[in-house]
Amino acid sequence: MIALLEVLILIAIVAAVLYFLWPGASSTEAERLHRVLSELRRQRRVFKAALAKPLEEAIAYGLELRKLLPRIAELERLLGREGLEPATIRRLEAHREALRHTYEEGVGFLENFSAELVLWQGPQTPEGLSHLQDLRAALREALNQDSPQ
Repeated sequence: MIALLEVLILIAIVAAVLYFLWPGASSTEAERLHRVLSELRRQRRVFKAALAKPLEEAIAYGLELRKLLPRIAELERLLGREGLEPATIRRLEAHREALRHTYEEGVGFLENFSAELVLWQGPQTPEGLSHLQDLRAALREALNQDSPQ
């Protein structure tokens, strides 16, 4: 029983060390998205039925945006390899920058949309909502695009 407890403690220590040392997506990028999603969820509770569908769509879009972070991290990992041909490096960098742009544009939209909701007085649709469908289509395209290698 004591040996099992010692093994579990050792596993917990290793997991904690790996968690803090593992290079992942930029924490500021992920944190920024996390903050805006939390705010949108709070606003969903405040506005309830009045804006339920637009807020659900915005939250779903934010959750889809999260999928870009591992892809960006993978491209950065590939770019760290030695011996890549210059043409390959250029294609990988271009793809990474396109994904970063899509991510930044999406997070910026969600931040602005969340701020606009503070000003919303009813019954018209909140400003900026019409742009959401265009952004979702661009994100779907970016997510479905194969990573060049």
